[in-house]
Order: sequence, then C-alpha cells, then structure tokens
Amino acid sequence: MEEEIAILVQHHGKCDIEHNFNNFIVDGVTLKVDSNLDIILDEITKILGVYASTNTIEIKYFVKQNYTPMKIYNDRSLRWYLDLKRKSSFTDFPLCMTLTGFVKFESYQFKM
Repeated sequence: MEEEIAILVQHHGKCDIEHNFNNFIVDGVTLKVDSNLDIILDEITKILGVYASTNTIEIKYFVKQNYTPMKIYNDRSLRWYLDLKRKSSFTDFPLCMTLTGFVKFESYQFKM
C-alpha cells in the first residue's frame, strides 16, 4: 500500500509583516507521497471551489515562525515539502493558500 500524508490546509487568510498567516479557515487533504503538482492543485480546487493553478494561487508553508515562507511551485518543490511532512507531525508545516486571481469552479462549492 502506498504511503499517504495528511496535511492541514489554511486558506482565505493573510500573511502579516512577521510572516505569520492569520485569520484563516482550516481544512485538510490526504496526499500520496508520490503526488505531483497537478494532483495537489486538483485537491485544492475541490477545497476552495475555484480552479487552482500556479497562476491563480500561491501555495506556501512555514518551516519556522517568523521565517519567510517557502513556496510550492513545481514538482520538485512539492517533493521537498512531502519529504519534510513525512518526517513530521500532522500539525507541522500546514499549507497556506493565497488566491492571486481565480476562476469559479462550479462542481464544488466551498461552504462553511
């Protein structure tokens, strides 16, 4: 059986000047360790209810408080993140999503 990783997803928040992500909504996703960027963007599309691409969303995570966040922008950066997550707790390194522009995706409606 292929290994999976549970990941917290923080979205609809803002980064402050000290690089903290605030006022966010929390969700979760489970990814296989060999996932690629297209797979995670598909999962984000389902969570947010908008079409997610590297042009419409920024995917970041913090390795340490008050550090500049690291960005996931291609398969290599995603693989680095998944390797880091595999060795850590469920609550470590949540993904922080910021919309930079979006297209409504009708099949999924995000509801609270």
